[in-house]
Amino acid sequence: MTADRPRDAAPNQTEIWLACEMSEQGSLYNVYRAYRFPSKEQLPAVRDALRVLATRHRELSTAFAFEGDRLTQRDTGLAVPVIETPLRPDAMVEQLLELAEAPFALDRGPLARWHVLTEESSFVLLFAAHHIVCDGRSLELIFDELAALCRGEQLAAIEHGVAVADAVNAALKSHAAHRVLVADAAHAPAVRRARIPRPWLSWPQRALRDGAQHGAATHDDAGDVVARAVPIAVAELKEASARRRASIFSLLLAALYVALRAEGAPERLGIAVPYAGRRALHGDGCVGNFAESLNVVVATEPGATLRSCVAAARDAVLDAIERHEEDVAGDGGIANDGAVSSDGDGERVANVSLSLYESTGSARFGLAGAQEIDLPVRTAKYDLTVGAALRDDALTLLFSYRTALLSRAWIEDLANRTVTVLCAIPASPEENADTFVHGDRAAATASLLGTITDVWRDVLRLPHVGPDDDFIALGGYSLLAAQIVSRLSAVLERPVTLRDLFAAATPRALAQRIAVGGETPARERLGGEAHSAPITPQQSRIWYYSRSLPEEIHLTVSSAVLFEKGVNRAALAAAFDWVQRRHGALRTRFVEAPDGITQVVEASPAAEIEFRDEVADDAAATAVLEELRWTPFDLARVPLRASAIPLASGAACFVVSMHHTITDGWSMQIFFADLAAAYRAACAGEPMPAAGSPAQYLDYARARAGEERAVKTARLAYWRHALRGVKPPAIPADFSRESWSFSGATHRFTVPAAARTAAALAARTLGVSPAAFFIAAYANALFELSGSDDVLMMLIDANRSDPRYAGCFGFFTNIVPLRVRREAGAVELVRAVADEMVGAFAHADVPLGDVLDIARGTDDYRDYMRAGFDFYAGHRESPGFGTPSSAFPVPHEVAKYDFNVGVVYGQDGPVDVLVHYRTDLFRAASVQAFGDRYAAALVRLGAAIGTQA
Repeated sequence: MTADRPRDAAPNQTEIWLACEMSEQGSLYNVYRAYRFPSKEQLPAVRDALRVLATRHRELSTAFAFEGDRLTQRDTGLAVPVIETPLRPDAMVEQLLELAEAPFALDRGPLARWHVLTEESSFVLLFAAHHIVCDGRSLELIFDELAALCRGEQLAAIEHGVAVADAVNAALKSHAAHRVLVADAAHAPAVRRARIPRPWLSWPQRALRDGAQHGAATHDDAGDVVARAVPIAVAELKEASARRRASIFSLLLAALYVALRAEGAPERLGIAVPYAGRRALHGDGCVGNFAESLNVVVATEPGATLRSCVAAARDAVLDAIERHEEDVAGDGGIANDGAVSSDGDGERVANVSLSLYESTGSARFGLAGAQEIDLPVRTAKYDLTVGAALRDDALTLLFSYRTALLSRAWIEDLANRTVTVLCAIPASPEENADTFVHGDRAAATASLLGTITDVWRDVLRLPHVGPDDDFIALGGYSLLAAQIVSRLSAVLERPVTLRDLFAAATPRALAQRIAVGGETPARERLGGEAHSAPITPQQSRIWYYSRSLPEEIHLTVSSAVLFEKGVNRAALAAAFDWVQRRHGALRTRFVEAPDGITQVVEASPAAEIEFRDEVADDAAATAVLEELRWTPFDLARVPLRASAIPLASGAACFVVSMHHTITDGWSMQIFFADLAAAYRAACAGEPMPAAGSPAQYLDYARARAGEERAVKTARLAYWRHALRGVKPPAIPADFSRESWSFSGATHRFTVPAAARTAAALAARTLGVSPAAFFIAAYANALFELSGSDDVLMMLIDANRSDPRYAGCFGFFTNIVPLRVRREAGAVELVRAVADEMVGAFAHADVPLGDVLDIARGTDDYRDYMRAGFDFYAGHRESPGFGTPSSAFPVPHEVAKYDFNVGVVYGQDGPVDVLVHYRTDLFRAASVQAFGDRYAAALVRLGAAIGTQA
């Protein structure tokens, strides 16, 4: 066969060619993989191997052209190029994506390329090809051959895929589906970027972005990905697979089907499933594009159980494969792509794809130590693609989607529900009836409804809560929501999330939402504390931030209590010892080594209360408190100290100080609540409270350290998109920024009553939290102050949405960047802020330094720390020590931001605003003027919402 003889393109290649013609995204069908080698020792062997592979697979040198009424392909005879370039370590992922996503010209070969990116001591190998000549199995074959060549092995001769394709196409070219595709391809330039109606999209109404045409899709192929690590072992899935007599893929398909049904999808739902097609084509050892998409149509009756859904998914997969094999063996053809065709009954199928793949990871290159690099998804071939990645006995689900059509919030909700259903499959015994997953769910929700209304009534402090009462209309907000989901998760012994509560809105809807996932596994048992663990991203941020602060600034957290009639020293010492034993974070020190920082928990308490000499009055006590607070900590020792200071009046002040690496504001409330309970018991001569088994911070640290790289990569991919082109807010200062002393002061005022009314109106009519209203007004004030329509601020996230850690002591708080752009109207601005908050908080658990590395446009990270915002929902109650006591004021004189606005928003009463600012930058009069500007922005925004709502 000559190199330049044109041949008919295969049907699946014609489909891809047509999709590329209709897409505005040139790299939509690029496939790629990258590995990082820790040293250059194997670089010569890799170069030799690439020279062998450059001409081994002629399919990669194919070019395509439309000739008359048919799409043809020919072998150009060109070698796959090997391109060497320096690696940019500070932007490695971005550089790899730029190279991998560079478009191929289908009318010219070759349609593949190798990139070798070198730095001083290591290198990265990237392979990219067009999907029209390379599928997933081909990627595995190419890297298997590369690894074999690097080990010095000889490769066996192969039968070229072009010869195999010629033989198969001779039998398929008359197939009706192929003729339809060719006809479509002939008219591709005319239909390019057309808006094709897709009736199936009428059901996920909450997924549609504002402005998207209902029931129609766009050809904007920009994509994003949401990753979810499945918290069950693959061995459990395999056991469930054997017990249910269904493959793991069928279990995944059933879970996705149930989750989509819960969001309103029809009972008969088509899902596109990639099929390798190698057996039928006799091309298992060939490189090429042999993959096809099967139409797998899952259908169940109303009231179906989880077990019956698994059976339906299993049967649907088997039916699709049997139809496919019969078509190929007879005079039919390969099944059409589920994205563009109908099922056997003529019903339109969903533009949803599901795939399962295994990765050999770092094992492929053996002693070379090469590690596969997870690259984020930035394009979408389907409206929704769910990929299940099996790696090292762990399973990760990747939900990639078309961002122009589907919202991230809806995708995250779908991802959480899919994981919940998947976890329920192995947890459900075969002999027991499964909980209803859709259809008539009255029996499944009846028992939940009473529990939910009871919890709502207790938390909201209302005499009565009806099944259809709205959470926000009852006065609910984020802090109360966190309490509700924590209580429900404990009572029901299953995870209930904030997204569940806000999406459901009423007790009845929440009961249905919880029941729809079927059985859920019992919560993971926590508290099995290890001796040490890596530091968390939050702790890493503190280390990073400490390097930006002057030496005289110390990141301590201090709180004090005044005992009006003196303190029982023995009881306080015993209570302090008990609290340290209860919470491992209070016994933690840090060890710094070349390979990273480790937190080590001591076996016994390391801190004792220092009982000081008597002082004259509160002012003298404050001076001692400041001395204790500003004494730096040595993190190689446990960063905790406490003192009791008697006053001449007979009162006593108890102060505790900790380094921020082991505590946050939420944890300080846990500390004093536990301390108060233990103190009351010690004073009464009673046994200490039962220690129970609270979650320990090391449990959380281990969970974070074990996260899949895909999850971390997906989070950074979100920030890369969200912060693209962002600049530090240009806030004009009264004095030069060169000093950076971080000295601070606070301007406090009460906002007009109209602001509370407007915040409640925004929450009730727009379905957003009150915080979104106050942040939108803050953004308006910053727009005016900076003269920019695009501002960046830093929010504080308590990061306690997981009920397992609600009572855990440690440092969970995240600093979350929030980008706000000016919108045309007040309602649009508040909604935009709410949407940005959802995305930001969903990806908050990333070290701030990594996030700012993405956004960095200046040499100083501190330039981005100019505008901060805190929202305190509710007034904190002081713990009762069984004796007259009250909080003792601790001066706060350190400012991390130019401006940090804190809004104290209780269930009733006035709304207080605290503007904390840097005194080395601003005069008090300038900050007061900014406070007036913010108050005016609140009033204007509230009036505008009242007009538009």
